[in-house]
Amino acid sequence: MELTIKINEDRKQLAFDIFVTALEGGIGYWSICENYHWKKKNVKSEKIGDDEDLDGFYADVIETDDPEETDAKKHKIDYSTIEKGLKRICETDVKLSETIKNSIIQAVMEDDGGNIDADSADVIVQIGLFNEIVYG
Repeated sequence: MELTIKINEDRKQLAFDIFVTALEGGIGYWSICENYHWKKKNVKSEKIGDDEDLDGFYADVIETDDPEETDAKKHKIDYSTIEKGLKRICETDVKLSETIKNSIIQAVMEDDGGNIDADSADVIVQIGLFNEIVYG
């Protein structure tokens, strides 16, 4: 299946929702988040507002579950990471459970992350970062 990259508000929202699910529950067993940006700044006050930053969300993570480890690899997770993971899952034969793959394909086709749980979000991020599932 070919994934049409359509960067619109629905696609941005899907990627954002996957990002939040991954950071808040999916990837915590293999990474630690050092820096996390997901809200827009208020232009007038420069304070973080209530609006989701669909254009600039990102997280800097270290590849470890030990906060004391100093040699851990660092990664940036952002829109392109999520999109790369989605594209690879939909267009290649990456090793993945059919249930998870089907829920991800459905989410992409509908631009709706309602069926993306923490496990699916983890898989999307790992494939986006590593081109395969490394952990879990």
